[in-house]
Amino acid sequence: MSKPSTRMDRREPTIAPLKSGAGRCLVVHDDLELRLRLAALVRRAIPKMDADCLSTSSFDALAPDRLAGYLALLLIVEFSLRDSTVDPLARLMRARELSPHLPIYVFARGGDERNAARTIKLGANDYWPIHSVIIGEVGAALQPLIDSAVGLSDSAIMAPIDPWRQPKIAGYSIVKTIADSSAASVYLARNDQLPQPVAVEFMPVLFAGLLNHFGQKGPAEIDSKRRFTYRFALWRARKMGISMRMPPNHPFNPIMALRLIIAAGSTRPVIERVLDAVFLHGRDVADVGVIAELAGELGVADPANALQAADVKQKLRENTDWAIRQRVFGVPTLIVDDEINITDMLTIGLERFGYEVTCCNDPTEALHAFE
Repeated sequence: MSKPSTRMDRREPTIAPLKSGAGRCLVVHDDLELRLRLAALVRRAIPKMDADCLSTSSFDALAPDRLAGYLALLLIVEFSLRDSTVDPLARLMRARELSPHLPIYVFARGGDERNAARTIKLGANDYWPIHSVIIGEVGAALQPLIDSAVGLSDSAIMAPIDPWRQPKIAGYSIVKTIADSSAASVYLARNDQLPQPVAVEFMPVLFAGLLNHFGQKGPAEIDSKRRFTYRFALWRARKMGISMRMPPNHPFNPIMALRLIIAAGSTRPVIERVLDAVFLHGRDVADVGVIAELAGELGVADPANALQAADVKQKLRENTDWAIRQRVFGVPTLIVDDEINITDMLTIGLERFGYEVTCCNDPTEALHAFE
Protein backbone atom coordinates (compact mmCIF):
# COMPACT_ATOMS: atom_id res chain seq x y z
CA MET A 1 0.00 0.00 0.00
CA SER A 2 1.39 3.38 -0.92
CA LYS A 3 2.06 5.95 1.77
CA PRO A 4 -0.77 8.48 2.17
CA SER A 5 0.07 11.83 0.66
CA THR A 6 0.69 14.75 3.02
CA ARG A 7 0.40 17.32 0.27
CA MET A 8 -2.99 18.57 1.38
CA ASP A 9 -1.56 19.47 4.82
CA ARG A 10 0.92 21.88 3.25
CA ARG A 11 -1.42 23.80 0.99
CA GLU A 12 -2.11 27.45 1.53
CA PRO A 13 -5.19 27.40 3.82
CA THR A 14 -8.34 28.78 2.25
CA ILE A 15 -9.42 31.93 4.06
CA ALA A 16 -13.06 31.77 5.01
CA PRO A 17 -15.22 34.89 4.93
CA LEU A 18 -14.79 36.94 8.07
CA LYS A 19 -17.81 37.10 10.31
CA SER A 20 -18.66 40.04 12.51
CA GLY A 21 -16.98 39.59 15.89
CA ALA A 22 -14.90 36.64 14.67
CA GLY A 23 -11.78 36.11 16.78
CA ARG A 24 -9.22 35.76 14.03
CA CYS A 25 -5.76 37.11 13.36
CA LEU A 26 -3.65 37.03 10.22
CA VAL A 27 -0.14 35.53 10.05
CA VAL A 28 2.08 36.61 7.12
CA HIS A 29 5.32 35.03 5.86
CA ASP A 30 6.57 33.14 2.79
CA ASP A 31 7.59 30.01 4.72
CA LEU A 32 4.38 28.00 5.08
CA GLU A 33 5.72 25.79 7.86
CA LEU A 34 6.89 28.77 9.90
CA ARG A 35 3.62 30.66 9.66
CA LEU A 36 1.62 27.52 10.48
CA ARG A 37 3.78 27.04 13.58
CA LEU A 38 3.07 30.63 14.66
CA ALA A 39 -0.63 30.14 13.98
CA ALA A 40 -0.56 27.01 16.15
CA LEU A 41 1.15 28.97 18.93
CA VAL A 42 -1.61 31.59 18.76
CA ARG A 43 -4.26 28.88 19.15
CA ARG A 44 -2.41 27.43 22.12
CA ALA A 45 -2.13 30.85 23.75
CA ILE A 46 -5.76 31.84 23.04
CA PRO A 47 -7.96 28.80 22.27
CA LYS A 48 -10.84 31.08 21.23
CA MET A 49 -8.71 32.80 18.57
CA ASP A 50 -8.14 31.34 15.12
CA ALA A 51 -5.39 32.33 12.70
CA ASP A 52 -5.38 32.66 8.91
CA CYS A 53 -2.07 32.37 7.06
CA LEU A 54 -0.93 34.21 3.93
CA SER A 55 2.23 34.48 1.88
CA THR A 56 3.66 37.97 1.42
CA SER A 57 2.40 38.19 -2.17
CA SER A 58 -1.12 37.23 -1.12
CA PHE A 59 -0.95 39.72 1.71
CA ASP A 60 0.16 42.49 -0.67
CA ALA A 61 -2.95 41.83 -2.77
CA LEU A 62 -5.28 41.85 0.24
CA ALA A 63 -7.96 44.54 0.13
CA PRO A 64 -7.82 47.14 2.96
CA ASP A 65 -11.34 46.35 4.17
CA ARG A 66 -10.38 42.68 4.36
CA LEU A 67 -7.30 43.49 6.43
CA ALA A 68 -9.33 45.69 8.77
CA GLY A 69 -11.61 42.75 9.52
CA TYR A 70 -8.94 40.94 11.54
CA LEU A 71 -8.35 41.40 15.25
CA ALA A 72 -4.57 41.53 14.75
CA LEU A 73 -1.83 41.20 12.16
CA LEU A 74 1.19 39.01 12.95
CA LEU A 75 4.10 39.77 10.62
CA ILE A 76 7.14 37.49 10.52
CA VAL A 77 9.91 39.82 9.33
CA GLU A 78 13.26 38.75 7.86
CA PHE A 79 16.02 41.16 8.89
CA SER A 80 18.86 38.84 7.82
CA LEU A 81 18.37 39.09 4.04
CA ARG A 82 21.49 41.17 3.34
CA ASP A 83 21.15 41.10 -0.45
CA SER A 84 17.58 42.39 -0.47
CA THR A 85 16.94 45.96 -1.61
CA VAL A 86 13.45 45.94 -0.08
CA ASP A 87 12.95 47.46 3.36
CA PRO A 88 12.03 44.49 5.62
CA LEU A 89 9.53 46.72 7.42
CA ALA A 90 7.80 47.95 4.25
CA ARG A 91 4.76 45.76 4.91
CA LEU A 92 4.52 47.02 8.46
CA MET A 93 4.44 50.61 7.18
CA ARG A 94 1.86 49.78 4.51
CA ALA A 95 -0.36 47.89 6.97
CA ARG A 96 -0.20 50.73 9.48
CA GLU A 97 -1.13 53.23 6.77
CA LEU A 98 -4.07 51.13 5.57
CA SER A 99 -5.35 50.19 9.05
CA PRO A 100 -4.42 52.79 11.70
CA HIS A 101 -6.49 50.95 14.34
CA LEU A 102 -5.19 47.43 13.68
CA PRO A 103 -2.90 45.89 16.34
CA ILE A 104 0.29 44.73 14.57
CA TYR A 105 2.78 42.33 16.15
CA VAL A 106 6.21 41.68 14.61
CA PHE A 107 8.13 38.41 14.98
CA ALA A 108 11.72 38.99 13.89
CA ARG A 109 14.30 36.71 12.33
CA GLY A 110 17.84 38.05 12.53
CA GLY A 111 16.92 41.43 14.05
CA ASP A 112 19.02 43.41 16.49
CA GLU A 113 18.27 46.23 18.94
CA ARG A 114 18.17 48.87 16.18
CA ASN A 115 15.65 46.80 14.21
CA ALA A 116 13.54 46.41 17.35
CA ALA A 117 13.55 50.15 18.06
CA ARG A 118 12.70 51.01 14.44
CA THR A 119 9.89 48.42 14.36
CA ILE A 120 8.15 50.01 17.34
CA LYS A 121 8.79 53.51 15.98
CA LEU A 122 7.07 52.59 12.69
CA GLY A 123 3.91 51.54 14.46
CA ALA A 124 4.16 47.93 15.67
CA ASN A 125 2.41 47.21 18.96
CA ASP A 126 4.88 44.57 20.10
CA TYR A 127 8.04 42.79 18.98
CA TRP A 128 9.45 39.33 19.62
CA PRO A 129 12.63 37.66 18.32
CA ILE A 130 11.07 34.59 16.66
CA HIS A 131 13.51 32.23 18.39
CA SER A 132 12.47 33.34 21.88
CA VAL A 133 8.71 33.84 21.70
CA ILE A 134 7.08 33.36 25.11
CA ILE A 135 3.58 31.93 24.76
CA GLY A 136 2.37 33.72 27.89
CA GLU A 137 3.43 37.11 26.49
CA VAL A 138 1.65 36.42 23.21
CA GLY A 139 -1.46 35.38 25.12
CA ALA A 140 -1.34 38.52 27.28
CA ALA A 141 -1.12 40.68 24.15
CA LEU A 142 -3.96 38.94 22.31
CA GLN A 143 -6.41 38.23 25.14
CA PRO A 144 -7.79 41.82 25.33
CA LEU A 145 -8.49 41.62 21.59
CA ILE A 146 -10.58 38.47 21.85
CA ASP A 147 -12.35 39.86 24.93
CA SER A 148 -13.27 42.96 22.95
CA ALA A 149 -14.51 40.85 20.04
CA VAL A 150 -17.00 39.06 22.29
CA GLY A 151 -18.00 42.23 24.13
CA LEU A 152 -16.13 41.60 27.40
CA SER A 153 -13.77 44.53 27.16
CA ASP A 154 -13.13 47.71 25.23
CA SER A 155 -9.43 47.82 26.12
CA ALA A 156 -8.42 46.76 22.62
CA ILE A 157 -10.07 49.69 20.85
CA MET A 158 -7.21 51.78 19.53
CA ALA A 159 -6.91 55.33 18.32
CA PRO A 160 -5.14 55.99 15.01
CA ILE A 161 -1.37 56.01 15.36
CA ASP A 162 0.24 59.43 15.09
CA PRO A 163 3.74 58.93 13.61
CA TRP A 164 4.82 62.36 14.88
CA ARG A 165 3.74 61.79 18.48
CA GLN A 166 5.98 63.13 21.25
CA PRO A 167 5.19 60.88 24.24
CA LYS A 168 5.91 61.84 27.83
CA ILE A 169 8.36 59.14 28.79
CA ALA A 170 8.07 59.99 32.48
CA GLY A 171 4.56 58.53 32.35
CA TYR A 172 5.61 55.27 30.72
CA SER A 173 6.20 51.91 32.33
CA ILE A 174 8.72 49.36 31.05
CA VAL A 175 6.89 46.26 29.83
CA LYS A 176 9.70 43.95 28.69
CA THR A 177 13.04 43.70 26.91
CA ILE A 178 12.49 43.39 23.15
CA ALA A 179 16.16 43.21 22.11
CA ASP A 180 19.36 42.56 24.01
CA SER A 181 23.01 42.37 22.96
CA SER A 182 26.43 43.26 24.27
CA ALA A 183 25.96 46.71 22.68
CA ALA A 184 22.59 47.72 24.13
CA SER A 185 19.23 46.65 25.47
CA VAL A 186 15.97 47.98 24.06
CA TYR A 187 12.76 47.96 26.08
CA LEU A 188 9.09 48.18 25.21
CA ALA A 189 7.39 50.92 27.24
CA ARG A 190 3.69 51.75 27.47
CA ASN A 191 1.54 54.62 28.66
CA ASP A 192 -2.11 54.27 29.66
CA GLN A 193 -3.01 57.54 27.92
CA LEU A 194 -1.42 56.72 24.55
CA PRO A 195 -2.25 53.71 22.35
CA GLN A 196 1.17 53.21 20.80
CA PRO A 197 4.13 51.78 22.74
CA VAL A 198 7.67 53.10 22.32
CA ALA A 199 11.11 51.51 22.27
CA VAL A 200 13.52 52.79 24.92
CA GLU A 201 17.32 52.40 24.88
CA PHE A 202 19.61 53.51 27.71
CA MET A 203 23.05 54.92 26.79
CA PRO A 204 25.66 55.72 29.47
CA VAL A 205 27.69 58.80 28.47
CA LEU A 206 30.54 60.74 30.06
CA PHE A 207 29.10 64.05 31.23
CA ALA A 208 32.54 65.63 31.37
CA GLY A 209 32.96 64.86 27.67
CA LEU A 210 29.80 66.84 26.87
CA LEU A 211 30.93 69.75 29.03
CA ASN A 212 34.38 69.84 27.43
CA HIS A 213 32.95 69.71 23.92
CA PHE A 214 30.51 72.59 24.45
CA GLY A 215 32.79 74.63 26.72
CA GLN A 216 30.46 74.48 29.73
CA LYS A 217 30.90 74.14 33.46
CA GLY A 218 28.95 71.47 35.29
CA PRO A 219 26.22 72.58 37.74
CA ALA A 220 28.34 71.38 40.67
CA GLU A 221 31.31 73.53 39.56
CA ILE A 222 29.46 76.79 40.29
CA ASP A 223 28.98 77.20 44.04
CA SER A 224 25.53 78.84 43.99
CA LYS A 225 24.27 76.48 41.29
CA ARG A 226 25.67 73.52 43.20
CA ARG A 227 23.73 74.47 46.33
CA PHE A 228 20.54 75.06 44.37
CA THR A 229 20.90 71.75 42.46
CA TYR A 230 21.39 69.75 45.67
CA ARG A 231 18.46 71.39 47.43
CA PHE A 232 16.20 71.04 44.43
CA ALA A 233 17.14 67.36 43.92
CA LEU A 234 16.39 66.57 47.56
CA TRP A 235 13.10 68.51 47.45
CA ARG A 236 12.08 66.69 44.29
CA ALA A 237 12.98 63.29 45.78
CA ARG A 238 10.89 64.08 48.86
CA LYS A 239 7.92 65.03 46.68
CA MET A 240 8.30 61.68 44.86
CA GLY A 241 8.51 59.74 48.12
CA ILE A 242 12.15 58.75 47.60
CA SER A 243 14.59 58.65 50.52
CA MET A 244 17.49 60.27 48.71
CA ARG A 245 20.94 60.27 50.27
CA MET A 246 23.78 62.21 48.62
CA PRO A 247 27.16 60.48 48.10
CA PRO A 248 30.05 61.58 50.35
CA ASN A 249 31.66 63.57 47.51
CA HIS A 250 29.97 65.43 44.71
CA PRO A 251 31.02 66.00 42.01
CA PHE A 252 32.82 62.65 41.84
CA ASN A 253 34.62 60.72 39.11
CA PRO A 254 31.96 58.47 37.50
CA ILE A 255 34.23 56.68 35.03
CA MET A 256 34.35 53.35 36.88
CA ALA A 257 30.58 53.34 37.45
CA LEU A 258 29.89 54.07 33.77
CA ARG A 259 32.24 51.33 32.62
CA LEU A 260 30.66 48.93 35.10
CA ILE A 261 27.20 49.67 33.67
CA ILE A 262 28.48 48.93 30.15
CA ALA A 263 30.34 45.78 31.24
CA ALA A 264 27.13 44.54 32.87
CA GLY A 265 25.07 45.12 29.70
CA SER A 266 23.60 48.65 30.08
CA THR A 267 20.24 47.17 31.03
CA ARG A 268 17.64 49.01 33.05
CA PRO A 269 18.13 46.86 36.22
CA VAL A 270 21.90 47.41 36.04
CA ILE A 271 21.52 51.18 35.68
CA GLU A 272 19.01 51.33 38.52
CA ARG A 273 21.29 49.30 40.81
CA VAL A 274 24.24 51.64 40.22
CA LEU A 275 22.22 54.87 40.50
CA ASP A 276 20.50 53.59 43.65
CA ALA A 277 23.92 52.92 45.16
CA VAL A 278 24.91 56.56 44.57
CA PHE A 279 21.74 58.54 45.26
CA LEU A 280 19.62 56.23 47.41
CA HIS A 281 22.32 54.73 49.61
CA GLY A 282 24.93 57.48 49.31
CA ARG A 283 27.81 55.21 48.28
CA ASP A 284 31.04 56.47 46.74
CA VAL A 285 31.38 54.83 43.31
CA ALA A 286 34.79 56.45 42.86
CA ASP A 287 35.94 53.96 45.50
CA VAL A 288 37.42 50.77 44.02
CA GLY A 289 36.01 48.72 46.90
CA VAL A 290 32.46 49.96 46.30
CA ILE A 291 32.78 49.20 42.57
CA ALA A 292 34.03 45.69 43.37
CA GLU A 293 30.97 45.07 45.58
CA LEU A 294 28.58 46.36 42.93
CA ALA A 295 30.33 44.27 40.26
CA GLY A 296 29.72 41.18 42.36
CA GLU A 297 26.03 42.06 42.72
CA LEU A 298 25.77 42.58 38.94
CA GLY A 299 27.59 39.39 37.99
CA VAL A 300 30.70 41.07 36.55
CA ALA A 301 33.67 38.83 37.31
CA ASP A 302 37.14 40.31 37.78
CA PRO A 303 36.02 43.97 37.67
CA ALA A 304 39.61 45.26 37.70
CA ASN A 305 40.15 43.76 34.24
CA ALA A 306 36.56 44.06 33.00
CA LEU A 307 36.53 47.83 33.51
CA GLN A 308 39.83 48.21 31.67
CA ALA A 309 38.72 46.13 28.68
CA ALA A 310 39.22 47.92 25.36
CA ASP A 311 35.67 47.21 24.14
CA VAL A 312 34.13 48.67 27.31
CA LYS A 313 36.20 51.86 27.04
CA GLN A 314 35.43 52.12 23.33
CA LYS A 315 31.68 51.73 23.91
CA LEU A 316 31.66 54.61 26.42
CA ARG A 317 33.57 56.79 23.93
CA GLU A 318 31.17 55.86 21.11
CA ASN A 319 28.12 56.62 23.27
CA THR A 320 29.53 60.01 24.25
CA ASP A 321 30.53 60.87 20.67
CA TRP A 322 27.06 59.87 19.47
CA ALA A 323 25.44 62.07 22.12
CA ILE A 324 27.57 65.03 21.04
CA ARG A 325 26.51 64.49 17.42
CA GLN A 326 22.89 64.58 18.63
CA ARG A 327 23.65 67.96 20.30
CA VAL A 328 23.15 66.55 23.80
CA PHE A 329 24.54 69.04 26.33
CA GLY A 330 23.45 67.62 29.69
CA VAL A 331 22.34 64.49 31.52
CA PRO A 332 19.93 62.89 31.79
CA THR A 333 18.63 63.68 28.31
CA LEU A 334 15.69 62.11 26.50
CA ILE A 335 15.85 61.89 22.70
CA VAL A 336 12.57 61.18 20.89
CA ASP A 337 12.53 60.56 17.13
CA ASP A 338 16.13 61.81 16.84
CA GLU A 339 15.32 65.14 18.49
CA ILE A 340 16.28 66.28 21.99
CA ASN A 341 13.03 66.29 23.93
CA ILE A 342 14.03 66.83 27.55
CA THR A 343 17.28 67.68 29.28
CA ASP A 344 16.08 67.06 32.78
CA MET A 345 18.48 69.12 34.87
CA LEU A 346 18.20 72.19 32.63
CA THR A 347 14.56 72.35 31.45
CA ILE A 348 12.51 71.27 34.43
CA GLY A 349 9.85 73.92 33.80
CA LEU A 350 6.74 73.61 35.91
CA GLU A 351 8.39 71.24 38.37
CA ARG A 352 11.00 73.88 39.14
CA PHE A 353 8.20 76.40 39.46
CA GLY A 354 6.58 74.09 42.01
CA TYR A 355 9.81 74.08 43.97
CA GLU A 356 9.87 77.86 44.07
CA VAL A 357 6.25 77.98 45.20
CA THR A 358 7.22 75.66 48.05
CA CYS A 359 10.09 78.01 48.90
CA CYS A 360 7.64 80.91 49.23
CA ASN A 361 5.14 78.96 51.32
CA ASP A 362 7.59 77.06 53.49
CA PRO A 363 11.22 78.18 53.12
CA THR A 364 12.38 75.80 55.81
CA GLU A 365 10.95 72.82 53.94
CA ALA A 366 12.48 73.75 50.61
CA LEU A 367 15.69 75.61 51.34
CA HIS A 368 17.02 73.81 54.37
CA ALA A 369 16.41 70.23 53.24
CA PHE A 370 20.05 70.07 52.21
CA GLU A 371 22.44 70.17 55.14
